[in-house]
Amino acid sequence: MISARRFMSNRFRATMIALALSVAGNTALAAAGVVSFDGNSLQQLRHGATGTDRFAEYGRRADQLSETLTVRLLADRAPFKAQVATLVASIRKANPKVKLKVLQRNNSDDVMISYLGDLGGTRVSLVLWRLAALGDRSVAAIYQMDFDIYDEDAKDRITAHAAERALVTFAPADFARLVADEN
Repeated sequence: MISARRFMSNRFRATMIALALSVAGNTALAAAGVVSFDGNSLQQLRHGATGTDRFAEYGRRADQLSETLTVRLLADRAPFKAQVATLVASIRKANPKVKLKVLQRNNSDDVMISYLGDLGGTRVSLVLWRLAALGDRSVAAIYQMDFDIYDEDAKDRITAHAAERALVTFAPADFARLVADEN
């Protein structure tokens, strides 16, 4: 027979293990709501679905700067080239004076589009799109950094294209994980 002291010791140990596992599980869930991008931690702002597309939006705001990374898992089954053409046309329609930079390797189902948009006044927006085929679906990642043109630090980041390199480092499957149901 187990003594009362030993029973309490085992019960205390089991309680502590359960508490440690619970804390570890909650920390893992909290970590799923954060993505590291361009040397910054972006917090999950929204997650859900619009129509048949799933999305997750991450961001951070500082005094003169705001950053968002929106990832969409697209349900559109149109051919990839048609999706890219539609995206470029919609960007040009919304921003007729902007100069687009489109990067794509020959026969690649992975495209980067970037432009610098005018938000009015002294506010400017760097917008980077990455559209990639992922099996029978596509995933779109949209990074947007809004800043004041007098913010020297933000101008340096744009010149260095650090956000563009950060967007390229993600594999399309990694983006898809950001919009998974369990987040």
